[in-house]
Amino acid sequence: MANRLVPPSARRGRVLDIGCGAIPLFLLGSGFSERYGVDRCLPAGSVHDGPGTPRLIAFDVESGGELPYREDYFDVVTMLAVFEHVEPILLPGLLREIHRILKSGGLYILTTPSAWTEKLVRMMALLRLVSPEEVGEHKGAYTPRKIANLLVEGNFPPGKYRHGYFEMGANIWFIAEK
Repeated sequence: MANRLVPPSARRGRVLDIGCGAIPLFLLGSGFSERYGVDRCLPAGSVHDGPGTPRLIAFDVESGGELPYREDYFDVVTMLAVFEHVEPILLPGLLREIHRILKSGGLYILTTPSAWTEKLVRMMALLRLVSPEEVGEHKGAYTPRKIANLLVEGNFPPGKYRHGYFEMGANIWFIAEK
């Protein structure tokens, strides 16, 4: 879904995938000129296997620290199925950091489960139809209105975002522009 949300013109630039995972599938298939990823599960230090491979850094976005990139650096920042794993109280600060590292006109793209699915997903985890560990790490459930309010708290201008649903309404996508 994220690949469909990224305009082709943005792919000439840099992308950061927050919560990219140990195997950064989105980054590997995204087609950006420069690809970066951060995740707390990565080995300590930077991982860079050579030209054309993503540059990965072990970093926990819940640490409250600044993202390890300079201001106005990225054309696109993504958080794919990560938003719900961050403590809600920390999201405005993280969104301000994302806003800081995005170039003017840059895009922040996020996906997260729709709030209405929370009970259903927890039941599926009990039945082991989905990962109980993954679902157990959910710290919040979000509606579009709640996400829009958080974006404004994170310095994204009101009205400079759009959203929609995918997977039969079970998930939400948002694109916010700096």
